Amino acid sequence: MRQLIVREHERIPVVASASSGKYITQQELDVLLRVCEKHAVAPFIPGYRSIKFAQFCGVIQVAGLTVEVLPKVADNDTYDRGTLLRMLAIASEFPVRSLQKHKMDLQAHSLLPALARWFCDEVFAQCHQGLICSYVVQHDDLPVIRGRWHPALDMQRFPGRKDRLNCEFDELTSNNPHNQVLKAALRRVKALFPGHAAIRRDAETLLAWFCDVGDVEVNRDDLRRLPSNRLVARYKYALMMAEWFLTDRAMDLSSGRSESFSLLFDMNALFQAVLGCVMRKALPPGFTLREEGPRYFLTRGIDGTARFQMKPDFCILQGEAIRAIIDAKWKRLDPNDKGGKWGVSQADVYQLNAYATAYACPRVALLYPGHNELADDSHRPCFSFLTQGNTAAGPQLLVDWITLEPRDDWPNWKAGLQHGMASVFDRVGVIN
Repeated sequence: MRQLIVREHERIPVVASASSGKYITQQELDVLLRVCEKHAVAPFIPGYRSIKFAQFCGVIQVAGLTVEVLPKVADNDTYDRGTLLRMLAIASEFPVRSLQKHKMDLQAHSLLPALARWFCDEVFAQCHQGLICSYVVQHDDLPVIRGRWHPALDMQRFPGRKDRLNCEFDELTSNNPHNQVLKAALRRVKALFPGHAAIRRDAETLLAWFCDVGDVEVNRDDLRRLPSNRLVARYKYALMMAEWFLTDRAMDLSSGRSESFSLLFDMNALFQAVLGCVMRKALPPGFTLREEGPRYFLTRGIDGTARFQMKPDFCILQGEAIRAIIDAKWKRLDPNDKGGKWGVSQADVYQLNAYATAYACPRVALLYPGHNELADDSHRPCFSFLTQGNTAAGPQLLVDWITLEPRDDWPNWKAGLQHGMASVFDRVGVIN
């Protein structure tokens, strides 16, 4: 299978047949274009003899081609792959053990095998504690009464026979929906790696633990209906990763007989989720974080109906008072911008101005991911919104960033993020 590594927002040429360098054939493009027809937000944009990838990062496997889409952070495959994996871990609040145990393996290999081994490692941890058993309603024809007896059904199905009693009873079994989901995901992982001996061996070893669990087809609705309680709480992360492999995340690339797979993450949403987790841990006592709220309205119609709802990414409150508003932007700042705007979008500035006015908040900020042209000790641009005929200085808009490049080990990297966020709070003026 041909391997192709690209960056988000990178444009790749489309050619008629196999060529050299980075390319996608017309046949491969025809399969990928079906995604655009099914989803409002396409993970790629077709152009003239080219295709441009959007803000979705992950893996697409289709028609003998594996495309690995990495975030544009350090322009280094290993670093960027590690950054994506660690962002997933923070956003989902995964335990440290898997990433710490396989950190070199996860960063050095391509993304899909890394995610598969990560999933297998988490399932191993759960199997060693024992599969979760739960009571499942069973129906059976028994010689003696067990549970609830249904004589009416006996009369319909076995008239005159006293040795066949239709019973309904609860049975404690490992053959329950949660284990069925894990087994289905393991079977999917095994099928995805026909030539990867280590992953197939891990999947086969784990499947032996699920020998008493039925083989069922699992779809997105089945996953939504899974009951959640304290008894299955330890399955949380394993089930979360199982969903990655069973639902293909953002798209379904199935095409005829071709076995296809996709696992893509919206970096805008992922970056916001990461910042939310880090902010909650970095906030000092007495302050609270409100995500996507409180929701105010920008206008009111003639009929009195409020319209154009606003929902800032992050509001930092002290009691009921809003101390600061921060919006996450998964974009690259340009410190060399000749216009002195640092590549900040005018629409984003308009948005923050609306927040500052509607929420009467004097401290607003745009928070970006750092990259190799932005040092932690670099100057942060700060702008003042003008009021009263462009003469008086109004609220302050801070443009800031937080470094995401992975450190040597997980604890230091995680602690570095929290320290970086505390510095952002200080520059925004959350406490003062």
